[in-house]
Amino acid sequence: MNYSRRPVQVLCVALQTGLAMPALSQDLFFNQAADAITVQAGAAIYVQGGVVIADGGAGDAGFDLEGRIVVGAGLGAIPGQADWTVNNSLLGGVGGEGCAEFAAGEQQIGGAGRVEFGCLMFTATGTSYRMSSNVRIRDSLVLGQANRLELKGRELQLLNRSPLAIRWDEGGWLVSETHPDMGSDYGTVYWETENSTDSTWYRIPFGTTGPNAPVDFLPVPVSGSYLRVSTYGTGIDNLPLPAVGRGLSLPVTDLYSAAGGGDHALYTVDRFWIADPGPVSRVMRFTYAPGESSGGVTGFEDELFAQHWLDPVGWQFPGSGISNWPVLASVTAEIPDAGAWTLVTESLPLPVSCRDFYTETAPDKVWLIWSTETENNNKGFYIQRRNALTDWESLGFVSGAGTSSLEQTYQFSDTDPPDQGAYYRLLQQDENLVIREACGIIYGKPQLEEAYTSRKVRLWPNPSDGHIMLAWPTIPTTPMLFSLLDLTGKILWETEMKPETATYLPGQTSSEGCVTPMAFPPEISAGIYQLRIGGALGGAFYDQHLIVIQP
Repeated sequence: MNYSRRPVQVLCVALQTGLAMPALSQDLFFNQAADAITVQAGAAIYVQGGVVIADGGAGDAGFDLEGRIVVGAGLGAIPGQADWTVNNSLLGGVGGEGCAEFAAGEQQIGGAGRVEFGCLMFTATGTSYRMSSNVRIRDSLVLGQANRLELKGRELQLLNRSPLAIRWDEGGWLVSETHPDMGSDYGTVYWETENSTDSTWYRIPFGTTGPNAPVDFLPVPVSGSYLRVSTYGTGIDNLPLPAVGRGLSLPVTDLYSAAGGGDHALYTVDRFWIADPGPVSRVMRFTYAPGESSGGVTGFEDELFAQHWLDPVGWQFPGSGISNWPVLASVTAEIPDAGAWTLVTESLPLPVSCRDFYTETAPDKVWLIWSTETENNNKGFYIQRRNALTDWESLGFVSGAGTSSLEQTYQFSDTDPPDQGAYYRLLQQDENLVIREACGIIYGKPQLEEAYTSRKVRLWPNPSDGHIMLAWPTIPTTPMLFSLLDLTGKILWETEMKPETATYLPGQTSSEGCVTPMAFPPEISAGIYQLRIGGALGGAFYDQHLIVIQP
């Protein structure tokens, strides 16, 4: 039968196991309630043209699919003319766990409503597919050899919590770039992730000419966890800036600070990410494509870190994360909140240059201590707190030093901290009332009892690559027990430090320069942990929040 654009209208077909319906050379047209076609496991239907679900459809109109439907099948199929089109505003998808396979290439999925599939496969080689509405996949997405799925400003929703929900073994990739027809929106991936302490990395194979700008992330031990993320490349001037879209309620206005005086596009990777980590922070890895480290970034890739644009305070200071260069052109960092991100070689200038920000704890109390190296028209700091059950809330305000080139030290006491601990941040306010986040985000947890004198031990870097240094206020006189715990309280590793292992930094002779190196074993993978420090003979202890990042 010759190819024809005349639709074939189908009211109801049931296809049993082991059977295959002959290929239809016309479009397959539905104007029927749910389950107009039933295809059992082992059976298949082949459509040379496209599939149209008309206004009469309802619910999961179209198929109860346990077997397979191939759209754009056979030698007569014409690329670009075998689309899946939904003409109603309800779900126009596929019930069951079978696969819808798109074989012709240059095909489009979408229409007036969201489209849902159990399994979605793209099998043509070296071609593109496009979304014209949101697509939800209950089981898996399979990207074939060297082909790409262009999100076109829509959202790809993955409900399978396994890392294998996206299969791109043969080099397929997703294109999330901003699309002119969608105005200021971007293509987005939403992935419901496993409630797990597993260290298996999930990967979203974003890219431009291949999967060359993937986003990787770790699961978190929280029920209802998810990740929503977009990314796109820019020109060397970092334009266009991220505009309002999914996960970004206010636009990024600049890479310029009037207070610091300078456009930092030269020191910024030519790519943005818009990420929502879900109900709690998670560790993510942002990879940039070749050629996107132009200008002042070239030659300094090992100094890159992630910088966060947080609604409505602007660029967060300081940056965070660890560069994986030269093994990977990427930065791994903890992502605490929804917002826009980019990678920079030096922090975007702010009115306040922070020296440090840390906590001291006691029974039923958390002290926040921070210091600045310089300040310019600094009115002061708002102190905010949040935990897994609450959003950010303001606790108080501490006045700043105005304009100063001398080191300034501040402190604030949270006298009613949550028993399970909380995250803290500072919002710095200029004299002109502009507010920005300053000094990063830290974690503090009240102690049930006064800890051993070692409670003032400080560690760095945090995040780390598994190697840290411990700075002691005084040289310990008895052995100290160090325990690494996951977020469920399970002890993963323990070691005993003896006083004689403490040494001095070069040029130091007082206890303030007393340090001890520590390295975690290779089996400690990337994740968020508690480092418990206490007396080896069962004395008091305290916990230090620690992030381990490994390339």
